[in-house]
Amino acid sequence: MASTHDRWHCSPSNLELTEAEVHLWRLSLDDPQWELGDLEALLSDDERTRCCHFGLEDLKRRFIVRRGLLRSILASYRQVEPRKLRFEYGSQGKPRIVGELALESLRFNTAHSHGMALIAVALALDGPVPRITMSDWEP
Repeated sequence: MASTHDRWHCSPSNLELTEAEVHLWRLSLDDPQWELGDLEALLSDDERTRCCHFGLEDLKRRFIVRRGLLRSILASYRQVEPRKLRFEYGSQGKPRIVGELALESLRFNTAHSHGMALIAVALALDGPVPRITMSDWEP
């Protein structure tokens, strides 16, 4: 039987979606390959302020990695600069892209737990944002 790791693919060089697809990105937030300074440079002032509220350095680092990679992934779908994306938050705290770079039909959702994050990205003309549930499965 193939392991869970074998089912994940490397990111494609050309990010294109159809309306029938959801791209699911799995991120290890504790991976030492992430350049923290580069990712932090992508964050908005608001995101940097939010980061300062975390008491533990591990939580700050994970927040920076998660938000920086979210910006990078979303920007890659439309070839825009990640730093220029602006987010607005709904009544339940869900972010969406707003402003002149609003990616009209691009929908996303995120989840994170125990140093891992998932980001779902889909095209949606109408309907809800894709929902993610993170679960551990043990035989």
